[in-house]
Amino acid sequence: MLATGLLLASMIALAQPEPPRADFRLRYDPPEQAASEPVHRKVVELDLLARVPELQVLERLLVLPAPITVRATDCASDGSMYLPKTREIVVCYALLQVLWTRGERLAEDAANDAAGRDAFAQRYVWANLRFILAHEVGHALIEELDLPVTGRVEDAVDQFASLMMQRVVDEGETAGDAAWNLRMAAVDLLAGSKGHYPLEAFADAHAFGEQRYFNLQCLLYGTDPVRYAELVEGGDLPADHARGCERETRRVGAAWWRLLQPYLDPAVAAELSPSPR
Repeated sequence: MLATGLLLASMIALAQPEPPRADFRLRYDPPEQAASEPVHRKVVELDLLARVPELQVLERLLVLPAPITVRATDCASDGSMYLPKTREIVVCYALLQVLWTRGERLAEDAANDAAGRDAFAQRYVWANLRFILAHEVGHALIEELDLPVTGRVEDAVDQFASLMMQRVVDEGETAGDAAWNLRMAAVDLLAGSKGHYPLEAFADAHAFGEQRYFNLQCLLYGTDPVRYAELVEGGDLPADHARGCERETRRVGAAWWRLLQPYLDPAVAAELSPSPR
């Protein structure tokens, strides 16, 4: 009788449907504008969306109620966004072109030959695309899982993106590479700043580029103040701000971990621990 009961219980357990896994469906829309054709060709040839390791890890890690489409397309702006009604993360071709132009400009001082400059620009775009997509995934998680957020949502998803980039290292990357990627994202936020702002700019949902830059530097420094001491020594992070960064990084990591724990697959959840060290 006991054996029969155990057999029946195991059959019921096997019959239970598995929870829906996170599913990011990638799309490259044909460009509608001639100006978008070169960057569209580049991202398709490189298949940049498929190379974002943060998305790959989250597909294995999370249980979500429905698939999310990640779409590169033409837009009316040079931005990115999450569209809750259609469950889409949209990355505009104009934004990717801006990133490529900035990467090529920075590459002039970073490499001596054409191949090196191309490689630098490509790496710059990829690092920033990783941050952008992780940022928009943060928005998607808040919307789809109805996660509570106290404070500015944009700050919270910047923090999520930073934590993901610190914890998810692509094949062949080192911790130093991960730090470089995050610093390039911070540099790009600073590159887009205006330096002075009209009064209505203070009502924007996003913090200013300068604030976001220092916040990302703080979260990186807070993972290991000894390793990243040059951020303070080189003037990239004010010493007064740096004093609280280790505690801030721990609190942010623990908060996101606690919010997402009910939706994590326990078999792979160890890949994202509360401590980034």
